[in-house]
Amino acid sequence: LNDGGHEMMIEMGVRQGSAGHVVIQAEGYQAERALELTVPEAEAVRRAVTRRLPSARIVLRAFGGGLVRTSYDSTGVLFAGVEPARERGVSEIAAAIHRGVYLDANTPAGARRATAKELWCVHPARPGAPPVRRVVIGEQLARTLKVGLCDKLVLDTQGMGSQESEQLRVVGIFRTGNVDLDGFLMVLPLPDVQRLLHLGEAVHQVAVFVAD
Repeated sequence: LNDGGHEMMIEMGVRQGSAGHVVIQAEGYQAERALELTVPEAEAVRRAVTRRLPSARIVLRAFGGGLVRTSYDSTGVLFAGVEPARERGVSEIAAAIHRGVYLDANTPAGARRATAKELWCVHPARPGAPPVRRVVIGEQLARTLKVGLCDKLVLDTQGMGSQESEQLRVVGIFRTGNVDLDGFLMVLPLPDVQRLLHLGEAVHQVAVFVAD
């Protein structure tokens, strides 16, 4: 019973958005979390791992920190850039959406008409309209900032060489029960984070998930 409980705790930790059964990172990244410590040829790494472990699920991620603000409040946050379609199969956060949708979805499961109206920002934009930059956030962070679905956030962060700001729309709110995740984490599409941080095609982590 103890061994089973311990294994469940490990599996939950592995799937909370910043780890994997195996992770490939730059030397020193685990200790320093420095922005410039990247995996530069991540797709080549993914192909190499796939050749050795064809049944593994492999996701690319980039991480950063900054200040998020609304007209009500501001707070420090950590954010993760992910590949939504691939991440959905390995991350507890994708499965923990309490309101709204995950980054790559347009319709919440069992959507009511009111929910669909709340989520006006996930519908196709009018021709010529600027793209909606999607983000999902934790339930406690949503309370702190007093935001709901399709409300606007502004994320300020330090990229490699310059300060950047991005306007985001909340498309989903997750509830994991983990205070740190629910209170301080934001999840964005990987290309948006790479652009914000000036990473090019590089990532901070290649995470590998195996069946056993």
